[in-house]
Amino acid sequence: MAQDIFSILIAEDDKDDIYLLKSLLDEYFPHWYYQFITTGEAVLTYLARRNATYPFADILLLDIHLPRLNGLQVLEKIRETPTYDSLAVVGYSTIEDYQTMELFMKLGGNAYINKSNTQEGIKSMLDKLPGLIEWINQPLAKNKEY
Repeated sequence: MAQDIFSILIAEDDKDDIYLLKSLLDEYFPHWYYQFITTGEAVLTYLARRNATYPFADILLLDIHLPRLNGLQVLEKIRETPTYDSLAVVGYSTIEDYQTMELFMKLGGNAYINKSNTQEGIKSMLDKLPGLIEWINQPLAKNKEY
């Protein structure tokens, strides 16, 4: 992989999932910069403030079922802002709802993955992110399925 160190912005509101993700990121991916955000509104605020304190992420892992603004609403706002065109947005959810997945992709999502609720499943998801980022950044990679 061309980029071994990258930053990931994780929009997740479930405290158990955050704890598990943090544990796995710290153990298996200590060289990654990551930031957790727990609401859709906070994602947009973070992106608007990006600077040395709030660095721009290589990828946004966006839970579809966030409070206040859900993941679809957040994605829509992100794609309305040209400044964020280069931000790779990957939606994820434990619920396999193909209509939601299709809508996510139509709104400008780069990929959609199923969120596991097991340690092994989440580790597998994290293992895929570097390749997914590389794949998304290829020319004409918008709206591909992974």
